[in-house]
Amino acid sequence: MQTIYCRVEQGVKEELDVCCICLDELSHIWNKNARTSCCGKQWHWDCHNTVQNSSMPDSLKNRCHHCRKPFSETEEEEIKRIRNWVHQGKAWAQRVMALWYCTGTYGNIKQSYVMAAMLYGKAIAQGDPVAMYDLACLYRDGVEVVQSIRKAVELYTMSVEQGYFKAMFSLACMYRDGVGAVQSFRKAVELYTMAAEQGHDYAMFNLGVLYQDGEGVAQSFKKAAELYTMAAEKGIAAAMYYLGYMYIRGEGVDQSKEAAREWWTKAADEGLEHAITALESLDLLDKHQGTTTTTASPSPICCSSCNKPQPNTRKFQQCTGCHTVQYCNKECQRGHWKTGGHKQACKRLKKNREDKKGSGSST
Repeated sequence: MQTIYCRVEQGVKEELDVCCICLDELSHIWNKNARTSCCGKQWHWDCHNTVQNSSMPDSLKNRCHHCRKPFSETEEEEIKRIRNWVHQGKAWAQRVMALWYCTGTYGNIKQSYVMAAMLYGKAIAQGDPVAMYDLACLYRDGVEVVQSIRKAVELYTMSVEQGYFKAMFSLACMYRDGVGAVQSFRKAVELYTMAAEQGHDYAMFNLGVLYQDGEGVAQSFKKAAELYTMAAEKGIAAAMYYLGYMYIRGEGVDQSKEAAREWWTKAADEGLEHAITALESLDLLDKHQGTTTTTASPSPICCSSCNKPQPNTRKFQQCTGCHTVQYCNKECQRGHWKTGGHKQACKRLKKNREDKKGSGSST
């Protein structure tokens, strides 16, 4: 039977504690720790993986590193263990059980947003930042609760204050887009930076975009290229594509068509159609111009919903209201309007755009 272990992921450092394997202090980065459901102790994921990859017998690997009890072998057994901690009032267990009630896909737990909300509330009352983040996402998207962007921002902010990196990223996006908060690229840069320092891949990419465009921070192609490289090395295809763009232009890096081709090939291997188109363009240029380096480059414009870069072959459709966001297809446009917050932001963005035009014409 398949052994189940470390089901309680994203361990939260609720109090000063140490890894029960190496005995060093637990990481302050939330996703670097894991928790066992038998005795509730935590360890570093890296330490656990070292044990799993060792030559130690499986009978020793597949047991708790602290209390030595075997890991759960079934989801039902894991649920029973977590329920025990819920009854003892542990916030981490309340949050995990709430997530299972939200999805309704774990073990024999039936989906119940009422139970999820109740358990999230109990965990939040004890200061659990992941519970704050999870509930904020439900309010942001209006999933079985009355949609409230204001409540989402409030909960994200609480989670950020506890140091949770995913909340930093989500709140940064809301400040960047002016959804639920006054638009502030400076605040977005601050939050993206915090999340990127904790290893959030899309925070690295989005921060790179802001550095490239000089929004909320002094424009720096070098810094943008560094951030794109970090995100690309974590597998973010859009970052690979943008990095290829910078190599073609020689922005922040030494101009290199070969390096651009290498990154676009990696992005194409990830299924990014725009990278495939860019490679085809390079092939045509090589065919007609030999190996001459070209300064032609794809557009850095991205879909405001899914972040897909705009290809050279067509332009994305802009929002007809504010003309400040663009989409690769109707589905992205509808999703961004309904659940992405653009419905609330459109009028304000339109007014800001008109104000800028007005001030520009008067000078």
